[in-house]
Amino acid sequence: MGGFDSYASVNNAMLTSYSKEGFLCEAKRLVHKMGLGGRDEVSWNSMIVVCGQHREGSEALALLCEMVRMRLEVDMFTMASVLTAFTSLKDLAGGCSFMLR
Repeated sequence: MGGFDSYASVNNAMLTSYSKEGFLCEAKRLVHKMGLGGRDEVSWNSMIVVCGQHREGSEALALLCEMVRMRLEVDMFTMASVLTAFTSLKDLAGGCSFMLR
């Protein structure tokens, strides 16, 4: 990409594009390539959405736990994305208990 792939915003746009096209493996590969230091909150949120959209709810929840562990900002967008992940798991009780925390 001519050096532009070092910018989180460019990677986040690519991540969104991969998700929309259904390329889950490529999205995961990109996030892995970004590394922990190259991801921002948007990157984490985007990957949670990707996992939820592709019925990888457990992985989305694992990403949320990692965000919390790293003390990244968990905002309302993150919370909505996690609820989407619960729907992909068909776990209404889990989603309700999550919201009551």
